Amino acid sequence: MAYCAVVRLAAARGRAGGSACRVSAGALAGFACSNPGRCVISFAAIGDWRVRGVRSRAWLSLGAALVLGCIGVRALAGPVPDYGHDFVVIGDPGNRAVNQAEGRRFFPPYAPEGFSVGRVDYRYRMARTEVTVGQWLEFVNAYAPYYDGSVSSLAFTGDWIVYAGNGSYRAIEGSENFATNMAWRFAARYCNWLHNGKGLEQAAFENGAYDTSTFGQDANGYYTDQRTHNAEALFWIPTLDEWTKAMHWDPAKSDGEGGYWRYPTSSDTAPIIGPPGFGQTNAGSGATYDVGAYSDVMSPWGLFDGSGGEREWLEFAADEGSRYLRGASWALGPPFDEIDRVTPGPPITGSGGFHIVSAIPAPGAPAVLFIIAALNPRSRGGRGLQRWNSRMGEHDETFHHPRRRPLLLHSDAPAGNRERAALHGHQR
Repeated sequence: MAYCAVVRLAAARGRAGGSACRVSAGALAGFACSNPGRCVISFAAIGDWRVRGVRSRAWLSLGAALVLGCIGVRALAGPVPDYGHDFVVIGDPGNRAVNQAEGRRFFPPYAPEGFSVGRVDYRYRMARTEVTVGQWLEFVNAYAPYYDGSVSSLAFTGDWIVYAGNGSYRAIEGSENFATNMAWRFAARYCNWLHNGKGLEQAAFENGAYDTSTFGQDANGYYTDQRTHNAEALFWIPTLDEWTKAMHWDPAKSDGEGGYWRYPTSSDTAPIIGPPGFGQTNAGSGATYDVGAYSDVMSPWGLFDGSGGEREWLEFAADEGSRYLRGASWALGPPFDEIDRVTPGPPITGSGGFHIVSAIPAPGAPAVLFIIAALNPRSRGGRGLQRWNSRMGEHDETFHHPRRRPLLLHSDAPAGNRERAALHGHQR
C-alpha cells in the first residue's frame, strides 16, 4: 500500500475518500514518494489498477516507462468543514487576467514579459473576512505545546494575543473579532491544522496543506519553504491570482463584459479613511475595528476587509527571500490597495494576516474521481520573477516602505489599542 495523491475515492457506502493506491502486480515498474502530495509513479506499458477494490483497465503505451507527477487531484466525498469561517464561493472560472490599463505594474518594465495575474480556471472558496484574533487564539493554544520560540513573538501570537502563563495564551479584551497578524509559516500551519480536523497531535500542524519539514534556510540564507500548497489541501493561503480575482474581478463590470476594479472595494476610487459609518476603511488610520465593520464596503464577491485590517499574506513567492503581501492595513494607507501593489515580506515575521481559501465541497452523492494532472492549476511558481522583485524596487515606492509605523492612538480607536501599544512598544 502506498500513498498516492492522484486518486481520491469516495466509496459506494459514502465513506470519506482514501489516499492510498493499491496497484496490481506488473503494473508498476517502480514507485517513489518523496512527500505526500508530490509523488512519482513509473508505469511499465500496460497494467491493471486496483484501487481499494475498484478495477479499471489502464492502457498506458508509452514505450519503456511513463512517469507521472501525482500533484493534483482530490475528490471530496463530503462537505469541507467551515470551522467558524464564513466562506464565499468565487466562481466565473476562466476569467481573463488583468490587462495593462488595469494594472501596469504587472507588465514590463516592472514585471517580466508574459507575467499574468488574476485568471483562475476553477471555483474555490475564500473566507468573507480575515482570520480573527479569536480564531487565531484557538490555534495558538493548540500549537503551544510544540512551540519552542519566545512566548512574546508576534510571528506566533500576533499583536493581540499575550502569554497568560502555564503554557496558555489569552486575547487582549475586546480584540477577539479584530483581524490578526502572524508569520507566513504559522499561517501555513494553521491551514494544516484545519486540513487535519483541528487535531491536537503535532503531526496535525506539520503537513496537510504545506510540508513544514521544508521550512528552513540554505547556506546562502535563502528560504527553502515549499512554494505551493499540496494538491489535496482542503485549506490554504491564497495565491496571487485567487486573491486578485476575489478582491478585484467583477463579472458584471463594463456592461457584463467583466473587468477589474482598481481597489478591493468595487471601486476605481480610493476608499475614504474613517471609522465605520463615516469612512470606508481604516487603512493608515492606526485605529482597529472588528472584521466586517465596514459592512457596506466589499469586493464584487461580497468579501470584507480587502482594504484596511491587516496586510494579507499570499502563497506567491517571487524569489527565495520572501513571500508577498497584498492590500493596505491599519498602518498603511489606501495606495497599497491598488490592484498592482504587492510587497515582499520574510515568511518568519508577523507581517500580515490572511483570508483563508478552501476547497469546494463535493456534491451530496458520492463520486469516484480518477484524474491525473501534470500541473497543479492553483500553483504559481516564481523563480523567474527575481527580475520583477528588483525592478519593482526601482520603480515602486512600495518596496521602500517599512512594514510598521508607530501606533496612532486616535480618539476613536478602541481602548485595546492602548494596551497593545504598551505591551509591544508601538511596533510589531
